[in-house]
Amino acid sequence: MEHICKIGESPLYEIDTIHETMPPVWTVAYCLEGSACLSVFSDILPFTKGSGVIITNDMFPNVSDRTPDFKAFYLIIDRNFAENATYNMPNAFFDAIYIQPVLKIDSIALPWIRLIKSVIGTDAGYRSEIISSLLHGFILDFFSQWEITYGKSTLNKERTHADKICSIFYNLVADNFREHHDTAYYADRLNITPNYLAMLIRQICFESPKEAINRQLVLEIKHLLRTSSLSIEQISHQLHFNTPSYLCRFFRKHTGMSLSEFRKQQL
Repeated sequence: MEHICKIGESPLYEIDTIHETMPPVWTVAYCLEGSACLSVFSDILPFTKGSGVIITNDMFPNVSDRTPDFKAFYLIIDRNFAENATYNMPNAFFDAIYIQPVLKIDSIALPWIRLIKSVIGTDAGYRSEIISSLLHGFILDFFSQWEITYGKSTLNKERTHADKICSIFYNLVADNFREHHDTAYYADRLNITPNYLAMLIRQICFESPKEAINRQLVLEIKHLLRTSSLSIEQISHQLHFNTPSYLCRFFRKHTGMSLSEFRKQQL
């Protein structure tokens, strides 16, 4: 399955070179035995038996100080598939895993691991849709457990001023990307210059504001193609593209396929 890059159980040596050997991916891991240290951004976090972690493509993880018996389940997922599966997740989820991506989740992880293994190991129809649904459900459970463990107030306490600007930016994009595709609109809403916004997003989130806006647009276009019978003209109008042909060029540029090709794949 092309969207499942790797699945298995190991001491997680795969993670150390993940960004050198693979396209952008997400990783879900769960510690089965022993312990290790997980470095994410500038933090070194204990990763012990019963702990789970969700790592997005911009977190550049590293595993060290493995005990001899350390072993973890891991699922490495194509970034586009993961983002489709987590479409419409609250932005606070991403704030949460950037603050503290490691969480004790033994009560929810083991049943989920059994399910995901059984689905991946079969030729069941609609397998991709089932995996996407399982991933979405797991992440919702993870976030709910995160809020119980750390409390919603942690999201506000741990943010720097720059972090808060980035968080507000992504919330603004989630609410306004259908009508506003330009960086200047969001900079104006934040009362900062487009150049300063671009610098902050690049430094903290490793992408440009325009990349974030375009990614949200691509996800929405895919969602509409997959779940509705709207025509190309209707989608173009709904997402405020100047013309249907511009929408077609935009989608092909960012996905490598035409709108009709993508829609046919979903049938």
